[in-house]
Formats: sequence, structure tokens, C-alpha cells
Amino acid sequence: MIPTLLFLKWAHIIAMVYWLGGEWGVFQTSYHVTNPRLPLEERRRHMETAYRIDILARLGIIPLLPIGLHMATCGATRDPLKRRLHQPRSARAVPRLTAIA
Repeated sequence: MIPTLLFLKWAHIIAMVYWLGGEWGVFQTSYHVTNPRLPLEERRRHMETAYRIDILARLGIIPLLPIGLHMATCGATRDPLKRRLHQPRSARAVPRLTAIA
């Protein structure tokens, strides 16, 4: 079975790529919408495409926050830095003092 944190990382990356790819698609389509050399009907077609892509991109951004927060709560217990930060200050200073002396 896949560990929860690994699955959440995968889902977070997929949602981010889905959102960012959609935003990039809307950005690229906007060049055709603003191109005055294209006929009006062609520009309208590109505008409709941009709307459809934008709806899908917005759907991709919705799960980013909940997945990220859930990933933070799952990964906080496995973070080695967290254990180091909760040590008493004197326990962290001892290796430095012995290295200096």
C-alpha cells in the first residue's frame, strides 16, 4: 500500500500541474484573442476555448490548499528538523562548544 504522505505529494503535484498548465493554456490562447489580423469569428472561437480551459484550471487550484494542509499535518511528525528544533537550547549548543574548544 502507498504511504499517505507519498500519495498526498503525488496528488499535490498533479493538481499544481493541472492548474498551472491550464493557466498557461489560457495565456497562450490570449495571443490569438488579441490578434487584430484574425477574423472576429476566429477570435471568438479562441475566446470560447480560453473560457473552457480557464474553468478546468480553476478546478485544479481548488484541491491545492486542502491537500497541502493535510500533507503538512501528515509530514510534521516525520520531519527531522522538527525534532531538532524541539531540543533544549543547551543540547544544541554542546556540539558547537566542543568543536570550538
